[in-house]
Amino acid sequence: KYISFEPLLDSIVMLPPIGINWAIIGAQTKPFAPPKKEWIDDILYLLNRYQIPIFEKDNLKPLLQRELRQEMPKGD
Repeated sequence: KYISFEPLLDSIVMLPPIGINWAIIGAQTKPFAPPKKEWIDDILYLLNRYQIPIFEKDNLKPLLQRELRQEMPKGD
């Protein structure tokens, strides 16, 4: 199971992501509307605690200005 935060248009409150094997994070593309970096940081913090692979979409590159995490879930 995976969860997709795209387009990420507002901050979210997340419960522990039990049962989630992968997360995708992205911006709205047309018209381009990047999320706030803090919103992404909050999601990353929680997903990292649960060691969930994260795929940051290419449209976040201008906002994050770092190497994107484009991890894939491990196959069973």
